[in-house]
Formats: sequence, structure tokens, C-alpha cells
Amino acid sequence: MNSKEYAIVLEEITNNAKAEELDKIILCFAKLLRANFHLYLTDKIIEEFEKIKEEKEEKMKVISAKPLSDFLREKLKQHGKIEEFVNPNIVGGLIIKTKDTLIDGSIKTKLEIMKLKLKQNV
Repeated sequence: MNSKEYAIVLEEITNNAKAEELDKIILCFAKLLRANFHLYLTDKIIEEFEKIKEEKEEKMKVISAKPLSDFLREKLKQHGKIEEFVNPNIVGGLIIKTKDTLIDGSIKTKLEIMKLKLKQNV
């Protein structure tokens, strides 16, 4: 096995493990590495493991007209990792994107919706 394969196995066996089980799992995993003479792969396994965890962790893309305040950034971080983007064209508000959700609370979109409604009522 190579370091990436070991990292995949480690991620799978620790993914839903309870905190009190982790020490035992890691110890068994280390014994497996020692038995297969693969302890030298430990640093690479950790690198690969961290990459896998990062890829699986969903990030919110937050688009705002100006940089987020520290207060708002911390509130958003309570819901997971965020990637911040500044786009002055949205005028104000926020656009939040995840893998399968889009929340558009931008002033630009609200103005465009209002404009369409006004055209329909003319």
C-alpha cells in the first residue's frame, strides 16, 4: 500500500468514530504500519489524510460588496469553513454558495427583481 491508500483507510475508519475510540484506532493503525514496515510513510499519510479531510469538508463561498466585518465573518464560520470574495457589483448584501445551495441576498438581485415586477405591472 502507498501513503494515499493508507490515508483513505485511516479516513474511513476514523470518519464516524467517537472521540474516545480514536486513541485505540490510531494505535491499531500504527501497529499495522509497523507490522508492514511502513512507519516511514507516516508523514506522507498525514499529508494525504489532511488533503482528504479538506476535500470532504464543504466550504461556503461568501460574496460581498466589501470585505466582511470580523463579527459577520465569525458568525458565518460557526456554520463551517468560508471562502470570501469581494464583488462591488452586487452593491450590498451577501451571496452565499455551497455545493448544492445558493442564497442570493444581494441588493443588485433585489433591485433586478423589483424592476421586473414593475415592468409586469405597467
